Amino acid sequence: AFGGESQLGFSAQPQFTATDSFSPALPNNLANGIPLYARPPNLDPTQLNGNAVGDGFTPGYIAPSYGRPGMTLNWSLEVQQQLATDLILTVGYIGQSSSHLRSGLAQINNVNKKYYSLGNALNLAPTSPQQIPYANFTTDFAGGATLGQALRPFPQYTTIGTAGGLENLGHASYNAMVVKLERRFHSGLNVLASYTFSKTLTDADSALPAFATFSRGNGLQDPSNLKGEKSLSFQDVPSNFVLSYIYELPFGRGKKFLNKSKIADVAVGGWQVGGIQRYVSGTPTNFACAQNQITASENCLRYSQVSALRNNAPGANSGDPRKRQVFDRAALVDPNANIATPGVPWTFGNVRRVTSEIRSPRYANEDLSVIKKIANLGTYGYLQLHADLFNVTNRHHLGQPDTDPHNVTDGNNTYGSYQGDYGAPRIVQFTLRYSF
Repeated sequence: AFGGESQLGFSAQPQFTATDSFSPALPNNLANGIPLYARPPNLDPTQLNGNAVGDGFTPGYIAPSYGRPGMTLNWSLEVQQQLATDLILTVGYIGQSSSHLRSGLAQINNVNKKYYSLGNALNLAPTSPQQIPYANFTTDFAGGATLGQALRPFPQYTTIGTAGGLENLGHASYNAMVVKLERRFHSGLNVLASYTFSKTLTDADSALPAFATFSRGNGLQDPSNLKGEKSLSFQDVPSNFVLSYIYELPFGRGKKFLNKSKIADVAVGGWQVGGIQRYVSGTPTNFACAQNQITASENCLRYSQVSALRNNAPGANSGDPRKRQVFDRAALVDPNANIATPGVPWTFGNVRRVTSEIRSPRYANEDLSVIKKIANLGTYGYLQLHADLFNVTNRHHLGQPDTDPHNVTDGNNTYGSYQGDYGAPRIVQFTLRYSF
């Protein structure tokens, strides 16, 4: 799905010599007729009946607009104010709108939702000859010759892919307030504190649409209503606070305190302390497709939410975080649970593609540096000893909760619990540096 379908053509590699690479391969002249390698390829569309098409290797659908690059519009406004000497406050707004993004939204061969009133009959075999779309339908699809398949726009195929033709129907928007306080190097101290409050909405979470659908529940529910597919991005982090600083301690030669004694200069002079601290909101959550689905569609009929998702039951948020149930399983129901009952139509679930009601845990990290100038070599430079402490508080970072309601347990993790532990543990690194 890297645009290969837009480059599909026909080529031949004729063998003009025999297997010994010297003797001519015969017959090799027009008197013997057109050689096989020069004959037109088989373009009979029925050769792919019963199959999916458009996987990057077989022809799919390429609309006239596909393959063109996306377009991004950016706008921003900032106001700066000097609060004190070398202390600058900046408040700003950043906006961005992106259109014609890589997407997997078309799904042109899904059963039209006007047939959802037929209910579970869509997953069963046709009941009359009039429902058979063409003569070899039952043979082409064997056990998959359902009424839903017969009612596809192109019933001779299953999926008709558009990714290989670089489908570009996606859209994204980003809006952010940015506040920054900066104290430029003054009295040995340099500080930069920044806070971003933002929101990212999209229906195209990945430059490679197939990668986005690997995450459970990210499938498209209604290709005829793309506004309903736009939701929070997986990458949405509403709050992001970063503090960075470096401070030259005011001791030793040339500083305010203990600047007379060489011994004091060696012991307490030339020290610097710096750090970077980051605190970020968790990312939103998505849920699996509901259990009952229309077999002749690639869309994802989602769950419906009937109560608050977050689990507030006693003990739900205590103990081993890998065994916490962070949301209530009973809050989600399959809207098509009774679809096998005659006369019950298919319906869409009301859970959004991505929801912020449950997020992964907040991310927090502190890195610290301690620096000591251990020798001044005059015109030849100086030596410094660095001690860098990454994740100095040895924080553990848990990932997204397991959000597949079909699972009761998942290895060592309970259904609905936060999964895994990512990020490096505390690391201490020592460096001797010669600057000249």
